[in-house]
Amino acid sequence: MLQLNYKDKKYLFTGDIEQIAEEKIVEKCGENLKSTILKVAHHGSNTSSIEEFINAVKPQIALIGVRKKQ
Repeated sequence: MLQLNYKDKKYLFTGDIEQIAEEKIVEKCGENLKSTILKVAHHGSNTSSIEEFINAVKPQIALIGVRKKQ
């Protein structure tokens, strides 16, 4: 996970973390997770983006990486 502060925005890049990692990160970082833009973990699958994590991040924008099937 990487949080980038640039000008007046915070960007949170989560990589492929899943629920257990999100729980530990919220426990350790809490309100410091707040970010303007969140790159959603694990392509938006149901193994991540738990409610407690999203509530801690409070993103204005959430981005999900997907690819078009050929």
